Amino acid sequence: MSRANSEASASEETDSFGGYPRPRFEETTRRCSSSPRKFKMNSTPLVVSKPKLHNSLVEMCVLVGVDEDTGLKIKDFSQDPAMDPFESLDEVGPVDTQVLAVITPQSAYYPQSKDIQIDPRYPVTTSGSITPTKSPKKLRRTSSRHHILRMISSNGQAIPQSINHEMVNSLPPLCFPDEAYVISQSKHRIQETIHTLVLTSMTGVRTYATCLSFHVPYSIQQSKSREPGFYDLKQGTDIYEKNVTTRWVPKCICLITQAPYFGVMKKILSSLLPDLQQSEQLLLKSLKNMLYYVAMVPMPPPGNLSVEFSINDVSIVVAPPDDTDKPVVDIALHIPFLSFSVMDTLRIVTFILMQQPIIFIASNYALLTHVMECFMVFILPFKWPFTYVPIVSTMLLDLLEAPGVFLMGCHSEHSKSVKEIKGMVVVDIDQGSIEACQSVKIPTIPKQAVSVFMENFSSVRRYMVDLLMVGRPDPTSLESANCFTDKMHRKFQLEIQNHFLEFMANLFRDIQDFISPEIQCVKKEDFVMSRPEDERYFYKKIMEQQMFKTFLDDRLDKKQDYYTRLERRTRPQSSTNIGLFSDFPRYHPSTRVQSAMAMRRKSSASTDNIKQQFTPHTHLTLPSFDLSLDEASVTGSKQLTAQVFFDKCVTELTEVLSNVRNTSIKASYLYLRGMFHIANSHFITGLEDLCNLNTVDLSIMPINFMAKVIADLPQSDVEVVKRNPFYRSKEFLSKVEQKNCMRQQRLHYKEFDMDNLPEKLDLEDFIKRIQIMEIAMDKDVIERLFKALTVGNDELLSDTFSSFVDSWKDNGTETDAIYPHLQAHLKEGEEYPIKVSGWISSGDGSGRLVLTQKRLVFLGDGNQKFHDVINLTDIKRMEKIEHFTSLKSLYVAALRIHSNKEGDKPYTVNLKSERNSWQLLITEMWNGRIVSHAQKDDQVITEAALNVMLLDAVIRSSESENASHARHVESAAGHLSQFTHSTTKKKKSPNALKHRINPSFSEPMKSTVEAMIYIPGTSSDGSTSDDSDSCKLWCGMASGKVKIFDGRTWMQEAEFCDAKDRVCCLMSVGTGSVWAGSFDTNIYIIDVDTYTANKKICDHSDFVSDMTVTANKTVAYTCSLDGEIMIWNTITLEKVQDSIKLPECRSLTSIKWKDGKLWCCTKEAIRVIDPSTGDELKRAVYMDEKKFPVQFDCFLTYEDKLWVGCTGSNNGKLLIFNEETLEVMDTLRVSCRGISKLVAVENRIWAGSKQGKIHLFNTKTCRREEKVLEAHEDAIRSMCMAANQYILTGSGSKDGKVAMWKADFDNT
Repeated sequence: MSRANSEASASEETDSFGGYPRPRFEETTRRCSSSPRKFKMNSTPLVVSKPKLHNSLVEMCVLVGVDEDTGLKIKDFSQDPAMDPFESLDEVGPVDTQVLAVITPQSAYYPQSKDIQIDPRYPVTTSGSITPTKSPKKLRRTSSRHHILRMISSNGQAIPQSINHEMVNSLPPLCFPDEAYVISQSKHRIQETIHTLVLTSMTGVRTYATCLSFHVPYSIQQSKSREPGFYDLKQGTDIYEKNVTTRWVPKCICLITQAPYFGVMKKILSSLLPDLQQSEQLLLKSLKNMLYYVAMVPMPPPGNLSVEFSINDVSIVVAPPDDTDKPVVDIALHIPFLSFSVMDTLRIVTFILMQQPIIFIASNYALLTHVMECFMVFILPFKWPFTYVPIVSTMLLDLLEAPGVFLMGCHSEHSKSVKEIKGMVVVDIDQGSIEACQSVKIPTIPKQAVSVFMENFSSVRRYMVDLLMVGRPDPTSLESANCFTDKMHRKFQLEIQNHFLEFMANLFRDIQDFISPEIQCVKKEDFVMSRPEDERYFYKKIMEQQMFKTFLDDRLDKKQDYYTRLERRTRPQSSTNIGLFSDFPRYHPSTRVQSAMAMRRKSSASTDNIKQQFTPHTHLTLPSFDLSLDEASVTGSKQLTAQVFFDKCVTELTEVLSNVRNTSIKASYLYLRGMFHIANSHFITGLEDLCNLNTVDLSIMPINFMAKVIADLPQSDVEVVKRNPFYRSKEFLSKVEQKNCMRQQRLHYKEFDMDNLPEKLDLEDFIKRIQIMEIAMDKDVIERLFKALTVGNDELLSDTFSSFVDSWKDNGTETDAIYPHLQAHLKEGEEYPIKVSGWISSGDGSGRLVLTQKRLVFLGDGNQKFHDVINLTDIKRMEKIEHFTSLKSLYVAALRIHSNKEGDKPYTVNLKSERNSWQLLITEMWNGRIVSHAQKDDQVITEAALNVMLLDAVIRSSESENASHARHVESAAGHLSQFTHSTTKKKKSPNALKHRINPSFSEPMKSTVEAMIYIPGTSSDGSTSDDSDSCKLWCGMASGKVKIFDGRTWMQEAEFCDAKDRVCCLMSVGTGSVWAGSFDTNIYIIDVDTYTANKKICDHSDFVSDMTVTANKTVAYTCSLDGEIMIWNTITLEKVQDSIKLPECRSLTSIKWKDGKLWCCTKEAIRVIDPSTGDELKRAVYMDEKKFPVQFDCFLTYEDKLWVGCTGSNNGKLLIFNEETLEVMDTLRVSCRGISKLVAVENRIWAGSKQGKIHLFNTKTCRREEKVLEAHEDAIRSMCMAANQYILTGSGSKDGKVAMWKADFDNT
């Protein structure tokens, strides 16, 4: 007896019909087929002009087994033909099974039928007529092994794909993994069983199958016309009639889906239990009805909208994925913990991450796929890209011995053989055990992350329904019970997912410090060395795996996915801000391990926040299915056709959309309505809905599907599409998608082999190597270093480069070694050693002199004695002397440092041969402090510290005889002594300057600050406050990035990188979003909490130049350089009215809304526009003395005047117009190339010039104040006000900085 049937008969209380009464069968007229055929799908569709829902819940239904047409064939029949096995055996087999029916929304095909292969009455059209079909090719009868093997790919991806015949042909042996057997009539109690499959095609696409296996009674008679072992089947004889041989033959219903909705499919199949024992015709009718209905059910997009429908009086809810990048989770994630301890579960996760070949075994096939799919969720954000076969059938067991990396599952009866396979990890689900071959060496998981996971995971059980129900009254209805159970089940599953995802974040969050997306570089070895010694082997091994490389690719692309958001949310507070030295690796001590206390504190907080993350699902209930297909075909009813059903869904969605306010729910409604429209061939309308997703949730827009729909349209429809405004945005988005799909070539960090360097390095190669090793990032600094090492040559000798790198590393080793002895005396995060002397003597004894960014310190008595020598800002002067030592009666080279503090004696230190170099280094750091103080720019200190270390490495490397700069050390040092030789930067800034920040810090090149806005924080009562922790400065950069700075510390907090061109304008809309307009023609709607843009406006066809919003923030106006102005509802992101097109517009650079009018600045005029009609109300123009028009660059309206900054033929001008009449009131000449930006504060106009200066004008007298502020070394490109007391100015790329000025300073 087979094991499956032994299990089926184990329960004596279960009826063989699944609890339903035994039916009597009808006579059938179908004939037995002499040549069973195999299913084959033509490239040409079998049925044309039938609706197809792209996101259909079910792709097809396949019936597998034997019937009257196939007959019954016993495999490997070896008995005496005269003997009948059914007379002596209770179980006969194995028997050959075939594909009996393939039912899709478009066709019902019976490959083994001799009479009718294609059902002409399925499906019905709108009129109830029959759609012409094409006959498929004749098919062969086999279920051979190679068809299954072809479904096993080495690269699995859970993305949808249309089903092909190879997948269908692989099903028979997988539906019956332990072979199919015929059961005798005496075995009355046969359980129906459900198991699940994951099928991977040759292209790596995964599809999912849920199989319901059962047995049906047939009368069996040995065939007289066929070979031995072949029996004819007949259905319809009364099974209780005497002298009739009746046996139970196997069948299996298999539902194929694009996504792993295993739970939903199980409910659908369970609803069929009353129909399983019907005749063949009635069973097929039930399957057609079921498939036709369920194929009209859409899969919801990621979000909070569930789809609910009913079938066979069973209500079923289809839940969406939690996130765009996450898979559907429709299984109970706690099942593995019923077999394994938490530690063993983490061990299995580690085996998977280490890409070990693993075989799962269980006595229940249903457990294999379920448990293995759970582990696929546990390892997120990692994805298993190798062979993945959760159920290996008996005929494919030899696959388990194949070399390579794989995850497979088989029955536990093979456990003895499986455990003998070398190099294998065997996971026994029944026993809850893990056995690894002795040759498998798996490192221990880092204890810190494990302890935090164990501590937090202990709270998961609080969401278990059984525990919650102990103290609650029982629900009074089945509906309320199901509602409560589903809600708590979802919370339970979400908590498990979040804990595992946080576990991954705790394991790998620190890798972010060793990644440079700008140069596509990862310093793997440095990351490994930064870990505690007992963890290094773990990280070393995992970094060698393919899955980790894919993970790194996403981090290099700065992918803003669910992992990134959770990692940011659970990041310890100490690492949430980017400080002054955080991007300079040498300033970090060598051990960067996160403390367990900080990790626990943040992890605990994130656990409490799961309640906030959980959002109850909104349910969309689909129209009911009223009639059967037969009734529709006879009556011509339109209620059940797919066309009518989709139209009904569209009508209901349209009604709901008119009232919905939640943007996430609205996005899901638009998505579904668009899919329904396209399914009904309303392509243009459907594409409009899908394109409108960019205004509510861009993340769920099916860009590839939209592109395919347009590509398949007839030419006449394509012309119509091109006239629609969404076509342009679709075209751009598809290009972006293609660009994103093309992985950039990764330049992973490796320790360079200096022996294999080219003989000479040019500047480009030198820059790349210096950046990859993170010696320096700024190209200007690296070019100065190149000049220092080459001494005027165009190429650098490899020997010189090697000497420089060795010297750089030596300094790093020395400072890292001395840091633990200084740590207690230095302020963490702000001060680190950058130079350590050799063993020297001073007035404090013998020891070492140490230079930090702030001071000189002395370590003596074996590094036990600490003495603060002098703060760099207190140095008055230094002199080189020859210090006499009485012991040796010699003069020793020494350095004497004088303090500007009264009473302090000069400090003398005998540096011997190091004296000259130390003087250079101290002088550069000293002058850096002076420049930093003068320019109010803290980041200058970092730049000076880098110069010091580069100087030190250059001087050390010059001691090598082969160094090209050995004879020109002073000249080489001059290139790097940037602040020592600086004169202009040491000029004291005006007392109006408060602070400077560098948004381009740590990037390869400086970038223009194109736009800025300051957003005040929100206090506890909901009002805005500049004292709040949440106040932020947003900077739009020419690099396409948006940098966000903390408004109190002025440290960089985050950045947004989606724009493909410069971000030239920013606008705050309400408290929840910032709009960023870019030269890539898009406007990105950035969420202020997550710094991601799931919404985007793509309607402009030219560079977006400016934006403005009404006083109540409900209507926004956006413009592009071509003179087009669009008007938007800021809540719905829908157009309020048609666009306004300015006639004869050369370049529309800025717009402002004031008192119901739009003020528009073009190069030649200021135009005042009525926004409701688009009519021009008035215009301001100006001609110079030679009657040439001046160029208008910026404007503002203040009080009753219009101030316009211009570029004249010889100098800049500030024009003052009467705001009402637009008559020129005054013309102010400014000695600059032009006025680029204007800001008004109380009685002052701040005018930023193209030469980097700020000119101040009195609004009452309209006269310029005497003092001009020296702001930047490049043009002022952006200005804004902050906290009503500061003016912020952003400069061009030559300077690239932001300066903060006191708005009310005294300019006398």
